[in-house]
Amino acid sequence: MSRRLYRWVFVMYVVLTLIMAFIVSNGIISKMGYDQQLRTGKKSLSNVSYLYKSYISPNLDTTNDIFYGNEEASIRLAAFLAFNSEESRIFISEIFPQLEEHYINKNIIKFSAQNYVTLDDIEERNDNFKYSLLLECIKKIKKENYYAVYFDIFSDEPNIKELVKRHKISVNKYNQCINDEETRNQIYKDALVLERLGIPGINPRFYIGITERNNVVQDGIPHYNKFQDAIRKYEMQIGN
Repeated sequence: MSRRLYRWVFVMYVVLTLIMAFIVSNGIISKMGYDQQLRTGKKSLSNVSYLYKSYISPNLDTTNDIFYGNEEASIRLAAFLAFNSEESRIFISEIFPQLEEHYINKNIIKFSAQNYVTLDDIEERNDNFKYSLLLECIKKIKKENYYAVYFDIFSDEPNIKELVKRHKISVNKYNQCINDEETRNQIYKDALVLERLGIPGINPRFYIGITERNNVVQDGIPHYNKFQDAIRKYEMQIGN
């Protein structure tokens, strides 16, 4: 091998060695930075956004739900609305009437109200817990009044006694129901559903779809046209 060729090979070897050393050291530094993020809880907004989106489950079982509207409607809108929330009242007072007029009354969609109750709510015995308990008992005692009671909760925030009296619910049956172990267990199951879906801390949450799987999921109060877009997507699928 000539001296010139040997020198060229040696230079290339040094250059490649330096490049490899740079790549390895940069990888170690990046790994250390990521480990530090995990320890301190600091992550970039892009990482948080990605993890948040990948955690949302698009599946929701409503097999045993009570529906508002025609139960034969192909498209279902399920809503998790915190009872003590201004955002929930805005949805019920401003957006829901439009959905009712344009879709529910025309048998295009049906509405399913989900109990918004968390494990913390159960522990604190707060409004979300009390109203969830009330609605669970309405299902058992006077099912036909379920949505009348549900919408009343958001309209004027009445206390439980007023709602029971207004809708002519048997006080004895109601008291028995709220103290029944089966009722309490159902509320606990509802809270576990929220945990599984990653909903605690998010309000409202909506699921729009035609089956229990692969729903369009919307958090917060979307503009009305967001609901329209999602509903239209499913109308096209079923040939409406």
